[in-house]
Amino acid sequence: MAVFRGIFLGLVVVTLVVSATLSAAHLDGFNFGSGGSQTHDLFPQFYQSSCPQVNDIVISVLQRAIEKNPRVAAFLIRLHFHDCFAQSGGPDWVLPLGRRDSKTASFESSNRDIPAPLPDLSALITTFERQGLDETDLVALSGTQ
Repeated sequence: MAVFRGIFLGLVVVTLVVSATLSAAHLDGFNFGSGGSQTHDLFPQFYQSSCPQVNDIVISVLQRAIEKNPRVAAFLIRLHFHDCFAQSGGPDWVLPLGRRDSKTASFESSNRDIPAPLPDLSALITTFERQGLDETDLVALSGTQ
């Protein structure tokens, strides 16, 4: 369980840091502040001079919070998505639509290999292994549920 928690915690922290970096890069050049004025009250590098260790501080606080309550990670990822990506308009990509692996859809077949609602870790790992996935895939696919 400790290995899973460590993998999960690492993935969440990396996801948040990468997301924040991408968000900052996406918003670089946008005018922050009241009504898009040129005052630049807020900007991604706000603490660069006054508190250069801000990222390390935030990461350590997040790690402690997630260790106390692992659900915090999912809440933060969802909040970050809505506030930083959906509200800013990016990132986006073209999603090809259309099912090509079958001409029919079967509710029974599609739900056959879904894990039980409250499985233990070993059952989850076994279910994912049957699909050719490993523990990293397990964390990535179920970590924010």
